[in-house]
Amino acid sequence: MISNSSGVQVGDGNTQHNHYYGLATPGVPLTEWWNDTWLSLTDPPLGAEIVLAGRQEQAAALRAALDSGPAVVEVGGELGALELKAFIAAALNGTPLGNRTLLIDDQAALRAHLAAQEPGILAVPTSLPLNEIPLRRPHTILVYGKLVPNPAVKVPALDEEQVERHLSVPIEPDRARSLGVLARRGLGQLWRALAKHRLFAFPPWARSADVRLRRLALLGGWHGDHDGDRAIVSEFTGVDNAEMAEMAAQAAADPDMALLGHLGQRWYVQAPEDSIVLLAPSFTEEDRAAFAGLAVRVLTTHGGSVAIRRGIAESLVVLAVRDGSADLVHRVVREVMSQANVSLADVLTYLAEASPTAFLDAVGTGCASSRAALELLAWPTEHFGGAVEALARMAAADPGSNQPDRPGASLAEIFEVTRPQTNAPRPVRLRALKRMLRDQPEVARTLLLDLLQSARHGTIGTLHPTPLLRDWPIPGVPPPAETYAAFRDVAGLALDDLDDDPERFLALIPLSDNLPDDQRSGFVERLMSLSGSVDDEEMRRCLSEALRELIALHTDVGDAPWAMSADELAPFRRAADALAPSQPADQTFWLFGDRWPQPEGVTRRRSSAEYFTELSRLRAEAVARILASGGLDALVALADRTGNGDLIGAALAQSPSTEHDDVLLTWLSEDRPASRPDIAFEYFALRIRRGTDYLDRTSDPTARARLLLARRDPENTDPGPEEAAVYWREFAVNGLGPGFTGVAKAAAGLISVGRFTAALDLIAMYAEQVDTREVAVEAATACEGFVRSAEEPRRLSGYDLQIVVELLERHRDALGPHRVTEIELNLVPLLRYDARTPTIHARLAEDPAFFAELVETAFRAEGSDETVDDPDQVARIRAIFRVLRSWRRCPGTGPDGTIDAKALAAWVEEARRRLSASGRLRLADGKIGAVLAFAEPDEDGSVPPLAVREVLEDADSDAMDSGLWGGLYNRRGVTMRGLRDGGAQERTLVERFREYERQAEGWPRSQRILRQLAGTYERESRKHDHDAEVWRRGIEW
Repeated sequence: MISNSSGVQVGDGNTQHNHYYGLATPGVPLTEWWNDTWLSLTDPPLGAEIVLAGRQEQAAALRAALDSGPAVVEVGGELGALELKAFIAAALNGTPLGNRTLLIDDQAALRAHLAAQEPGILAVPTSLPLNEIPLRRPHTILVYGKLVPNPAVKVPALDEEQVERHLSVPIEPDRARSLGVLARRGLGQLWRALAKHRLFAFPPWARSADVRLRRLALLGGWHGDHDGDRAIVSEFTGVDNAEMAEMAAQAAADPDMALLGHLGQRWYVQAPEDSIVLLAPSFTEEDRAAFAGLAVRVLTTHGGSVAIRRGIAESLVVLAVRDGSADLVHRVVREVMSQANVSLADVLTYLAEASPTAFLDAVGTGCASSRAALELLAWPTEHFGGAVEALARMAAADPGSNQPDRPGASLAEIFEVTRPQTNAPRPVRLRALKRMLRDQPEVARTLLLDLLQSARHGTIGTLHPTPLLRDWPIPGVPPPAETYAAFRDVAGLALDDLDDDPERFLALIPLSDNLPDDQRSGFVERLMSLSGSVDDEEMRRCLSEALRELIALHTDVGDAPWAMSADELAPFRRAADALAPSQPADQTFWLFGDRWPQPEGVTRRRSSAEYFTELSRLRAEAVARILASGGLDALVALADRTGNGDLIGAALAQSPSTEHDDVLLTWLSEDRPASRPDIAFEYFALRIRRGTDYLDRTSDPTARARLLLARRDPENTDPGPEEAAVYWREFAVNGLGPGFTGVAKAAAGLISVGRFTAALDLIAMYAEQVDTREVAVEAATACEGFVRSAEEPRRLSGYDLQIVVELLERHRDALGPHRVTEIELNLVPLLRYDARTPTIHARLAEDPAFFAELVETAFRAEGSDETVDDPDQVARIRAIFRVLRSWRRCPGTGPDGTIDAKALAAWVEEARRRLSASGRLRLADGKIGAVLAFAEPDEDGSVPPLAVREVLEDADSDAMDSGLWGGLYNRRGVTMRGLRDGGAQERTLVERFREYERQAEGWPRSQRILRQLAGTYERESRKHDHDAEVWRRGIEW
């Protein structure tokens, strides 16, 4: 038999008495025990702020209960005797109650003190046979223990976050966090971990553990309801499942000193590191060999849960670091990494810490790894090189994405100059970067640029994993001199790697202003030298523009402390001039390639009149130069390259010359998309706004339509029949301004050329400002065209369509409810998940025949095997499903939200009559019940209201009851909670539905539904409590 007692076990097994607990048997004053025994046993002392963490309310309740002077006060909870005793002491110490309290641990002492005449408080554990003792005044008996059935004060487990917060002052934060979790598992476990003298905290199971207990400790954790876990535990311990369950229960019996803990069927070793260290002297070679074989089998195959896999992997770390079994663990990790037939993602960081060398060797041969494991191994200098080389290989193979969790990001955080995520000294990091440049040059070049960028702007990196047991210090912030030297190292490598590659120079230019003075000067000199060897005009343009942008940036913020002075910028100007391309179009490309370029010496604020004036002047001058050197063809070529022909056309229009008007008029009639009509359109738009009219100079319908569009006055423009098609095909719905009133006219024009999406987009933008019948008519026509259109992409969002649907609802009487209904049904698949179809829902609530029609369309009659293959009909059925699921208006609901009982009853009766005749009554009842859940409560707050309760009793339908249950349950919607919150929300609902049940007395069907809902929320509250406790105890596998 395995005993968990700490000496002589008596009573319920919750209290054990001997010197290991530091308990005196004759009866000790509470204050003396607290100050002289409890506080002196640990370092740091476990004071009241820790013992009462999360228990202040219970401590106050205990003091209040004792103040009332009863004969007996009972204190209980799922805690050990030592923890409850410490709670009592912490709650009463320093108070008059504490001064009157004696801690008594044996029956004789209790009898002796009961005989005393002076009243006192006698604190005794439940292990004493209290029923044999006459309880007389003037004393108060304070009974504490795990088995107290209905305690006056029920003490919860410690709040791990508060414990962590208090311990993080004297203890390193990561260890304080793990100690907080240990405290949640039991104060006795924390007391043992912090004991000054380990002999006093030596648990009894460590003195005489048999093979089964030793092996349970090595497993770390398992799920008792997982078949694979049970088989593994049974095989490893050599006992069947029944004996295993009994053995585990015994090992968890004493919360103060237990080897195991459990939460439901989640079993775990309370303190894995401490347990293995204590048991290590008793481990046999057979134990170690059996565990090694088990670890390889479990980790390389399917069968075990994440719990047992992580437990085994954690034990490997403990054995390697604390037990001196590094060679054994090395072999296990090597075999696991090479033989794995399953993903090791859940245990890779453990394997990396257990045997870094074996892990990196395996990764070097192509075995799978993870960023987290390699980030961890980059902390110590010993494994830094291997870790970053593996990350570099991963980065080279990485296809890339917009996600931040990429191998390249890990490398940037590890080498970051201001706070490197490694303890490797600067020379070691420099050598690693050089090797990377040699072996993975593209990865290294990207990394160097990232490091220069982060040094300039700072970085917010992710938190790298911390070691479980290895003594690898958390990387700190290097001193400023070290940071500067590391930055020079990175910059020097980037400069040395430039060679004469213009692409590398181009990448470094935006970061060159942050280089140290001497390195920056050298870089600019090399740029000047490069100018003579770059023949590609496009590359010269890119280099000179990058330099121009850098100069403009610094002149724009010339007063900033980090901005370069005019003298410092002068070499950059010379380099920009030396690298400038030869053609005017290339020299001024930057003015048209970016719609909002940064001219030198002008603020970039887009609201600045100075900015727009200067930009307009520069663009006009640039166009004049290009025109002079290459004519209109050069402008078209520039527009083709930039895609911004409109900017070129606007700049050309600033010239007073009209010599190009005739040519540009011919361009205006060309097909789009193309640069020439773009240039011409913006050219004439600007000229027309200045008062020139060109309509009489062309008879081409396309050119005339575009000239009308260039007026940008759609409210006062009426294109003729020949121009209308082009006009409305190219009509832009954006940029019309908040006061635009021609929505109906524009929508009709867009519809006339099949631009239904654009029409709906326009209507959605102005639906609130122009809410008229005319707009609604066009909206309905556009919707009908939109759903049957196959040519135009459906770019409208569900939000925009919902605005249109609500516009149609406001005018449904004018449009006709049947028409609006069809539109809503056709739009349902395109609306958002929370789509509202107000006309359909209103008709459903008003017309039982319409409800019956939808149900009959969407559902087969009971017993029918009819199938639907027509795609349009399938789409309609799916739309009806969504409509019925989103229906929230209870029949009989008046404008004020109250229920007309007669109207509701009549609606239900007629709907059920129709659907009974068509063989769909059970389905219909379910839908009816679901919508009844949305009936507003009665004035007294009762749910469901009286009218609904009467309907339920009259219908006598289980399907309707079930529908109401589901509707009430789903009405709650999505919930959010913190990780530690547990089921508090659900407990509130339990109380609410119990009250609803009481109010529904006399309506048994309603009462049953409400009782079932209360029971459901009660179960959910327990589940959420369990989930929160899993997280708080650190067993979230």
